[in-house]
Amino acid sequence: MSFSHHHIDFKHQLAPHQLVSPRMPDLRALREAAEEYFETEVINVKLLKHGNQVSVYSLFLDTTPDADLPSEVVVRVFNKVRMQQSVDSEVATIGFVSVHTSIPVARVFFHESTPDNTVGVQYIVQEKVHGEPLRKALDEDGEPEYELSIDSWHNLVSNYADVVSQLWRARFDRIGALYEVSVGNDHDSEFSDIETYVGPTSETWFYRGARRSLQHLDVGPWESSSDWLAGLISNEVRYLRSHPKELEKELEEELGDGDPLDLDVDWALDGAEERLRHIIQLCDLGSGELGPDESLMQLSRTFGLFHAHLLPNNILIDMRTGHITGITGWEDASITPIWRMASVPYWLEWPGPESEWSRVDLGETLNFGDSLNDSKSREVPWTPIGDDGRRNGVSEQELAELRSAFCDKISQEDPDGLFERCLEDGFFDQIKIIPHLLYNIWERGQVETSVEALERWEAITF
Repeated sequence: MSFSHHHIDFKHQLAPHQLVSPRMPDLRALREAAEEYFETEVINVKLLKHGNQVSVYSLFLDTTPDADLPSEVVVRVFNKVRMQQSVDSEVATIGFVSVHTSIPVARVFFHESTPDNTVGVQYIVQEKVHGEPLRKALDEDGEPEYELSIDSWHNLVSNYADVVSQLWRARFDRIGALYEVSVGNDHDSEFSDIETYVGPTSETWFYRGARRSLQHLDVGPWESSSDWLAGLISNEVRYLRSHPKELEKELEEELGDGDPLDLDVDWALDGAEERLRHIIQLCDLGSGELGPDESLMQLSRTFGLFHAHLLPNNILIDMRTGHITGITGWEDASITPIWRMASVPYWLEWPGPESEWSRVDLGETLNFGDSLNDSKSREVPWTPIGDDGRRNGVSEQELAELRSAFCDKISQEDPDGLFERCLEDGFFDQIKIIPHLLYNIWERGQVETSVEALERWEAITF
């Protein structure tokens, strides 16, 4: 497989066609499409799950003509229309991971990235992956359905560290999303005839609300982390100028019940824009793009494959052994600065004094070394421990050993120590919150707090 850069006009994909009312799939047409692809009869179609965004069906195939055919495949049907590049990028990312890593994923057989097909909806046909989501072994929603043995926990942590390491080692020279293009006339060729490249981002926060209707929306690809952040911020500034009422409504919905929000557009443009551009300047300096530290410069221009939803619901495991059987939820995967990827999963942290879910991001990082044992002083997004003093079947000491095992394996796979560097460096710890901050960039306190933190770090470091 080769990698190259392509310029593709995505303008037609950013039109508000996503707002079309959801349609039910034509199951007869879906059956016919599968029979044509697999060259066998579809014996049965079964609805597994019907959701607001996605429905899941199983297709049972007649394997009599070919014993190598799968007896069952899974179809994810999108009830609400996604952007075409979002579907194409998800398929390309799964293809890349299945070829270039040993991470278990559901291989894609075929898909339709636009609703303009006989089935009438967008869909992806994939192999069936067995396993239960890790969420069912955690007591976040009450009593867990399964309890893992300590040996199973060690298997899980080892497998998870391997997944993180392989994504960490997949390096690219620009920020964006993965796409595929055929390099020959034979569209039935294997992966060796498919070229993968980094194109415009498919992350939903760039397109949410009416932003997709903006002219000249900056969606990459980008060659530096500061260009990436600058693109996101410039989009937000232009959105405020052209859609102030829509932005005000978004903020009111995010803030929930309470008094109506009176958005100060003048302050937002004059004050927040200046602060946000200051963030970019600090990002340039701290990342080494304008500074003297060569190792930091290398770090800032090193980009990896980021799974945006590597959470318990998307980690399928064998509940008997703890081994990971599949990783799902690749729809927002992207090529991103590697400092955004460095984290220890929250479920390896012992609960702190706050017994309820906090506002800390679920992917919040922990530092390596002794600081791993200092989690009691911080808010953590976990429910209380049980009356037996155990959490998900493990004690505090056992969880500390699991955290150490995770860090040790990451260190073995990262001899240069970049993963640990990204966790421990105060700048990267602060800068990682900025993309999430931009969901609410016009909230005065969040912007000011972020800039102040970066300024303190800059004053100490330089």
